[in-house]
Amino acid sequence: MPGHSSKKQSQRTKGNVRPSSSSQAAQLLSQAGDRSTFVGFDTMSGSPGYVPVSQALEDVDSSLDADFRLVLRKLTKKDSITKVKALQEFSSLCQEKDVEELKAVLPFWPRMFNRAALDVDHRVRETTQHAMTALVVKARKHLAPHLRSLMGAWLLCQCDTYPTVSAAATQAFQSAFPPAKQTDVLVYCRTEITQFLTDQLLNQTASTLSDPKTTDPDDMQNKYLRVMTSSLYALRKLLTSLPVNQIEALTDSLDILLKDSKFWKHGKSPTASIKAAFYSFLASICQIQPELSALYSSKMATLVLHNVDEKDPVICAPVWEAVLSLINYLPDCWKSVNVEKAFWPKLRLALENGFFGNMALIGPNMLPFLSKVPADILGADKNFYTQFFSYMTSGLGKATVQSSPSESAAMVKAYIECCQYVSMTVDDKQIPRSIIIEQVLPVVLTSLLDSSSTLHRSPLYSLMGSAFSSLEVSAGAVMDEFWTELGNGILERLVSVDIEDSKFVERCIHLVRCLVYPKIGNKNKTEKVKFSFGIEQDQIATEGERTLLSTGAAHLVQRITLKAFRMARETHTVHCLHLFTSLVELDPSQNTIQKVIEECEGHVADQQSHSSYFVFSVCIPWLQEVMSSETADPRQLLSVICTFMPLLESDSITKLLQQLCQMELSFGAFHHLLEKMMPLQAQFSSVNTWLQGPTFHSKVVTITTEVCERSMTMEMADNCEIQKGWSVISLVLGQQANCILNSDLIQEILQTVHRSLLVLKNSRDTHKADIAIKFVAKATHSFFLNSKSCLSLPSATDLLLALFSVSLDNNWDVTGETVQECKVVWTEGLATIVRQTGGLLHDQSVLKKAVSMVKARLTKVTCIPQFDTLEDQVQLLLSVVKDNLPECEKGDNPVLTSVMRVLFTRVQPDTTREVMEHVLVSGDYAFGDTSFGEGTDVVASPYQTLHNTRLLSLTRHITMDTKTQTLGLESLDEETLSDLELDVLLDSLYGEQILRVLIDIGHKGPDLEMFAAAVRRLESALPKLVQQCIQSDRSILVNKAMSRCETGPWLWGMTLHHLLNLLSEDTKFTLELGNLLDRCAELDTGHVHLLESVGEHLTRADSMTLCEILVARLISCPLEDARLISGGFGTLAAVTSVLPAVIQEENFVPSCLDLVHGTLGQLMSWKEEDDTFLLFGSDLGEAAPGLVLVNAEVAKFLTLVVKYFYKHLTDREWDFIMCSMVSMVQSIDESKSGLLRSCATQRYTVGVCRLLHQVALSLQTVEDTYPPNLITEWQEFFSESAYSTMLPLFVRIIGEEKTTGSTYQVLLRAMGSCLALCPKQQILTHHLPPLLVAGEASPLPDSLQTLMNHLCPLLTHKDRAIQITAFHLLTRVMPELPQHDKDGKVTEDDSEDTNRSPPAALMKVLSNCNVAMEILLGEEKVDANVELVPYTDEYQYTLAYLLTWKLLLSLFTCCPAELRQEYAGHFKDTGLIRQLMRYLFCLMPEKIPVVSEDGQSGRVFEVTPALRVTDEPSVLEVQHMSSWVYQDTLQTMPAIARQWWLDQDRKTAAYVDRFTSKNVSQLLCTAEIRSISNSDQKLDYITIRTRPTTREVIVTYALEEVSTEMVISLPQNYPMGNIEVHSEKRVGVSAAQWEKWLLQLKIFLQYQNGSLFDGLRIWKRNVDKRFEGVDDCMICFSVLHGTNYQLPRLQCKTCKKKFHSACLYKWFQTSHNSTCPLCRNLF
Repeated sequence: MPGHSSKKQSQRTKGNVRPSSSSQAAQLLSQAGDRSTFVGFDTMSGSPGYVPVSQALEDVDSSLDADFRLVLRKLTKKDSITKVKALQEFSSLCQEKDVEELKAVLPFWPRMFNRAALDVDHRVRETTQHAMTALVVKARKHLAPHLRSLMGAWLLCQCDTYPTVSAAATQAFQSAFPPAKQTDVLVYCRTEITQFLTDQLLNQTASTLSDPKTTDPDDMQNKYLRVMTSSLYALRKLLTSLPVNQIEALTDSLDILLKDSKFWKHGKSPTASIKAAFYSFLASICQIQPELSALYSSKMATLVLHNVDEKDPVICAPVWEAVLSLINYLPDCWKSVNVEKAFWPKLRLALENGFFGNMALIGPNMLPFLSKVPADILGADKNFYTQFFSYMTSGLGKATVQSSPSESAAMVKAYIECCQYVSMTVDDKQIPRSIIIEQVLPVVLTSLLDSSSTLHRSPLYSLMGSAFSSLEVSAGAVMDEFWTELGNGILERLVSVDIEDSKFVERCIHLVRCLVYPKIGNKNKTEKVKFSFGIEQDQIATEGERTLLSTGAAHLVQRITLKAFRMARETHTVHCLHLFTSLVELDPSQNTIQKVIEECEGHVADQQSHSSYFVFSVCIPWLQEVMSSETADPRQLLSVICTFMPLLESDSITKLLQQLCQMELSFGAFHHLLEKMMPLQAQFSSVNTWLQGPTFHSKVVTITTEVCERSMTMEMADNCEIQKGWSVISLVLGQQANCILNSDLIQEILQTVHRSLLVLKNSRDTHKADIAIKFVAKATHSFFLNSKSCLSLPSATDLLLALFSVSLDNNWDVTGETVQECKVVWTEGLATIVRQTGGLLHDQSVLKKAVSMVKARLTKVTCIPQFDTLEDQVQLLLSVVKDNLPECEKGDNPVLTSVMRVLFTRVQPDTTREVMEHVLVSGDYAFGDTSFGEGTDVVASPYQTLHNTRLLSLTRHITMDTKTQTLGLESLDEETLSDLELDVLLDSLYGEQILRVLIDIGHKGPDLEMFAAAVRRLESALPKLVQQCIQSDRSILVNKAMSRCETGPWLWGMTLHHLLNLLSEDTKFTLELGNLLDRCAELDTGHVHLLESVGEHLTRADSMTLCEILVARLISCPLEDARLISGGFGTLAAVTSVLPAVIQEENFVPSCLDLVHGTLGQLMSWKEEDDTFLLFGSDLGEAAPGLVLVNAEVAKFLTLVVKYFYKHLTDREWDFIMCSMVSMVQSIDESKSGLLRSCATQRYTVGVCRLLHQVALSLQTVEDTYPPNLITEWQEFFSESAYSTMLPLFVRIIGEEKTTGSTYQVLLRAMGSCLALCPKQQILTHHLPPLLVAGEASPLPDSLQTLMNHLCPLLTHKDRAIQITAFHLLTRVMPELPQHDKDGKVTEDDSEDTNRSPPAALMKVLSNCNVAMEILLGEEKVDANVELVPYTDEYQYTLAYLLTWKLLLSLFTCCPAELRQEYAGHFKDTGLIRQLMRYLFCLMPEKIPVVSEDGQSGRVFEVTPALRVTDEPSVLEVQHMSSWVYQDTLQTMPAIARQWWLDQDRKTAAYVDRFTSKNVSQLLCTAEIRSISNSDQKLDYITIRTRPTTREVIVTYALEEVSTEMVISLPQNYPMGNIEVHSEKRVGVSAAQWEKWLLQLKIFLQYQNGSLFDGLRIWKRNVDKRFEGVDDCMICFSVLHGTNYQLPRLQCKTCKKKFHSACLYKWFQTSHNSTCPLCRNLF
């Protein structure tokens, strides 16, 4: 800062007691009352000159508040931010404190205000004014004693150059004083204000206004310039605001100011703002104090009149204000300047250059200036005027003037005004002629003839016409000469006009238009001149009032019109015809028409008017000639004819229109004629008669027919003409709103258009159909919008429905824009019909036909987009009907209700055989009839179901809207559904269940996608509809569903079960047991299905009661009725379905034991009585299907018993279950040949597999309540008997999948679920047929290799259940592979191949998957976040790839360190890890989702995937699997992962680091530290402690005298970052040896692929070998090799040193020499 040394002061630190330049200093001073009394200030204007520091000296001022004192101290600081905050605090204190506390501040405020108001920072100045506002609002009259010391700076701030500051100061002043008092305030303070401002202007400098020690020089200079500018403006504001009688008191003060030479120096300041303010002040003082100004006239005149050529736009306006004020109030000022040498050259230069782009500012001053020029300067011959206009004309021609519309307009206005003034005031008539003929006329001709001139866009013509009209009396001869010469110039150019002179013709028309309508030319609009005879050009703007042309102007227009007429007739020039027609429309005078007739040598009969003769004898023949020409446009002549039509007789008009209608007018010409005639229909009855007559009728029908025919056969060249034809049709139909056209005509037009639409629908030309339909929509838009009487016409109805079908049906194949236009038309037409008729429904009504079209279209829908289009139109249809019904009928309108009911489709979806078989095999129901449902179309029914569901939602929504409008919200809770709506709702629920089954079956391709989309929509809508039902409707709905379940197709049980699930979310709904018992008094097929569906939805007490009844019936059932539905079979099925509702909680299990024991006892009793009751060890294909289903139900019941009651079963019951299970498995093995052909056998197999799965799951953990030998018998006998059959059968079924049906998925899932729990021993002792690859050398035994060859290919199977089953089976045998692989590797001593490939079967699967993954993700970036759709090949191979890698990682974990390193080398060298990591990052989600698996919930990295065989594939599954594999890779192979990360580019590495640190690193660190803490393995002489919070592991190694302690620190981005190892203490080890050990430990931890414990174990082996005397390798200086962990074994024969084989091999490679690294002898 200025005033200080160049070195910056040191920064303040914490605890530093030296105060800074901030509020802390003020606060410290406020507390130091005993050391100082006052703090002084520099010399400043204002009073008083001090602020008391503390309240210790109460005799000074004890009333000043401490808060205010602190704020005032802050205001003395130098920092701008401190000042701003202090002022803001001051504003807040003013609002908070009371008036008495505020009064104490007022004596100190002027000093602060005067200083802050002139601060260099505009923020401080602005905030100061806001603070002033807060102060004056509170202080009010108490401010008066201090007003004079404030007002000078306050007024100066109101003129601040920074807008926000001046606005804030003005706002503060207006807040302080009402408008009536503001002048009084200025009068009261006028002397002080003048003295303050005079002091600023005369005495202050940049150095005195600011402190040079603390202010930057640039800021000082800027402040000085700003204060000077504001002071001058403030003086002007003061002078203009004071009353006249109060200004005299300031004369002396102003005289002092004007006498000082410093004041006049401001007029020569290089700063534009000061000069502008100076001239503005001079202007004001001349106006207000002319007597005082006269004393300084010489100085003023010299400064002002010598600067009339000022170029700066900031200065020029004040200069010219000063010029006008000077010459007006001080006429003698001219004597002080040399006009010829000093003034006139500067004015001439400004005029010649258009005032240098400032004409918009100076232009209004030209006329006042010219009026004040004294006679002695004008001269006797008034030569001044001639020169003035001559130079002004030169300025008009400047390109800079003409390029700016505002400059050009201002220049032209000043030019014409001055010309008018001179012509009217001078006595010498030669002067006006000289100006008008020699100056103005060339300008006008140039604007017309010169193509580069832009003056025609200015208001030149309008101002000229108005001004010269007033000169007709005073300068008539000159005006006549002007108009004559102007006409001569135009006519001369018109003779040579050609196609390139279109601008000249348009300018001539514009000239006449501006003369007739002057207000048009006064608009400063930049027009783009374009020569076109389109419709737009014919519509002449007639804005403003029409002005009567002067005699000369009228003669000019007549001459041009006649010349254009002659040339158009003689030469057929297009431009001349356009000029003639336009001028006649603008000025259709009889005199001109008479001249035209004379040109034609025509004779007007006595009874015929000139207008009639002109139209019939001139225009009509001429129109016929023009129509025969290809270049001319007949619409111009039609415009002329229509212009004269109001002047014709009624008969003549009729005759004329008939004649025009019979002519072969083009579509565009006829459209133009109609546009002209339509506005005249109310004025002339003959026009109305013609529009309703047969001639017009025939003409329009002919045009319609021709347009429709050409639309169907048109070429691109005809498009424009056809569009004009459609415009005619649109115009005719749109006028129907005025009821002027015959309804027969409308009927015929609409019929013709409708026929063309029907033809277009079958057209193969999409482009033609699209254009034609778009034309039809546009043509009929206004008709349907406005017509009232003709909407009932059949043709109108048919056309509306045709447009509705375009919106409804995608087969039209038109663009979206066309569909949208059709939608607009039919909605407006339908809305009009509903408003007029109330939407009455009958067979021929529009609504009934529209509904029929919707239903017909619904049967043809084949995809979801088509359905969405259809439903959008249905919703729009209902919305139109609802919104346009009469208000009185809203709330309960029968029309709306009827339309909705008719729209429902009661087509109940049928079930196919595959659906029935699938449900039966799934096991949810004990039996079913698969004899019906053949050949039903399952694809059509989803759209019917979706339509009904969507319609129900719309019905509910519309009903709620209408009820709300009429009855209020209270009635909504009581809204009931009709019986039809309840039936439709049940149909929709039934359709949803069928779609779910179809999805479970696994339809591939578009059908599956469509089914899934339909189910998602139904899942969203149906629960809301069910839950919105009131209680009575819910009961009716359940009763209807139960009745259908009893009598209808047995799949209605699924619908009932789903309905009860939806209703169970509401605790108010309960199912009555009494009603159920009444229905099921006697069991049959329907009643059993009913019980199976509702069993889970009874209350626990009711379920218990029902179970007791059923078990009692079962126990009392004799053996002969055991297989009947009405006997034991049906009862057992019911018990199996109801029992889960009883045992939902643990405390209900004991109460059910008697029921379970009783049922099991009855089953064992039946088995003992009849050994054939249960099909044990027999071929199921030979048994009756009913008996097979009975056995399947027994297996289902046993599964339920094992699941819930495995802890409470007796030894005898376990024996029965186990023996039954094994015997059932044997039956499946006996029936395997016909397994895939019988649904009953498959149902039996599924039940047995589920029983086996549940038994294996229950026996995984040993319970105390188990019988003594249960686990042993299971492991040694039962599991082997069951799984030895299941695994080969599973593989066999997969091989026969081509012959399977819809039940294949269910069967595989059931078998896969039980095989997933197969014990490892049973897998290793499998009975699979041998499968070996010829020529493949494998270290694995043949049995294990056969297993691998059977199961590994299943990982890439298209069925997820098979993939997951194979994965679980292989996972169990992975620990067995390393021992065979390790034993099978033969390594020669001289072999350096340290890599080893995992089993070939797995690697072959990985290779195949790699190809697919490269195709899928090869081009993706690491942050792609690819989401895979289930049931696709991409999903199949991605899942197989991830499963294979998970198996390899499991294998890797089971291997010893040496084998792990060999596998890792293979992965790295073959690039498999690089591919894996890249693919994983493409698959892993960036936003980590939350998942829930087996009761665990968390993010995907925190929860292990369950991988259940029965789960459905999903997008989340692949994301979860990829995250799991990535985490496992980092944990299992950290060194390889770290090396891959280091090899990536910077962007990829940063993304990987950020992702890993955020999601994985903390979990891995926690797992590593926990595994070390909880490890059962111990290392001799090593003690390990952990610090989980700091990610540290402390290792203490103590052996005899040696004791060391090392700290292992895991990085935050573990395992990507480097592991740090440092020592805290060591004893008995040299520094060099210790550093070597630390380095070795870091290497073993950093570069080995294993856990931290593995690295520690390897390091300890290395140290132990060192103590055992094993020498280090002399290349790596380690006993154990860092990668393969081998000992040094290759010895040099000369120096006897040993080396690692890998180290020596690398030495030979890099040195290109085979010598010993130490002795350099040949090795």
